[in-house]
Amino acid sequence: MNKPVFERDMDLVRAILVWAENGGAKEMRPNSDGVALCYHVKIAKEADLIDGAGDLFHNPRTGGWEPGLLHVKMLTWKGQDFLAAVRSDTVWNHIKAKAKEYALPALLEVMRAYAVSCVTGTQE
Repeated sequence: MNKPVFERDMDLVRAILVWAENGGAKEMRPNSDGVALCYHVKIAKEADLIDGAGDLFHNPRTGGWEPGLLHVKMLTWKGQDFLAAVRSDTVWNHIKAKAKEYALPALLEVMRAYAVSCVTGTQE
């Protein structure tokens, strides 16, 4: 079975936040295919984590998706908070394991809340 084209990859979202933190510098661009990168920039923008744009278009000739506009400028306030909370690889890996217990709509908030609790020393 093929992997869905638009499956959310939180590791890629985290890498995009690091990229945005560095002003979208070319050398910091995450190593990902264009379609996945555009899609994840788009959803990071929709989640108010970054200022930027990612767009895709459907190619009627091939029936597949193609990368379109891709521009990352900076983190938003919310993006700064989220990245600060998940910067540690140890915390990030623990959060990903813990997040499997929750439904997808609450994933970002669960990750942020748990990461903050790790930083403040109040984790469960």
